Amino acid sequence: MTASSLSDYPPNKQGRAVAYCRQNGHVAVSNNMGKVSIRLKDDLNKKLKSLKDADEWNEVMKYSPCGTYLAVGSHDNAIYVYEVNNNYSLYTKFNKHNSFVTSVDWSSDSSYLRSVCGAYEKLYFNVKTKEFDPYGLTNTKDFEWASYSAKIGWEVEGIYPSGEDGSHINHVNFS
Repeated sequence: MTASSLSDYPPNKQGRAVAYCRQNGHVAVSNNMGKVSIRLKDDLNKKLKSLKDADEWNEVMKYSPCGTYLAVGSHDNAIYVYEVNNNYSLYTKFNKHNSFVTSVDWSSDSSYLRSVCGAYEKLYFNVKTKEFDPYGLTNTKDFEWASYSAKIGWEVEGIYPSGEDGSHINHVNFS
């Protein structure tokens, strides 16, 4: 399934999500069909690797702060984590969400991911153990996060006008 778009280009030629890794100069670009291509910042025409594990298009991608992993949040309700230094092999797949993934944030030490989906679930995953953490909110309360893009939680309390369901806010960046 592809994402809706007003573009004249075919879905495989439309960029949907982009991530950049400072450590190695890689740029990850996901198209409207869920395929991710890894390219070099200095030569975007040079494709290093193609990833196609997601069954639908990807809304969000982020490299871990250490540059070891790439997290890809898909509309197939899963997060795919790739190991960068192992030729982008699939490290793990987290599939606990009940709807499409809208945001992912890495902990500053790259050990945890937190994510939000279209059903407004905020979930936590231990990347080192490759497991969903049902107590993630408590277990990470003293963590420093590399980003704050979740559109639910105390960090963004008050962004929704009274009576709104939250669907009109697509992304946040709290600092």
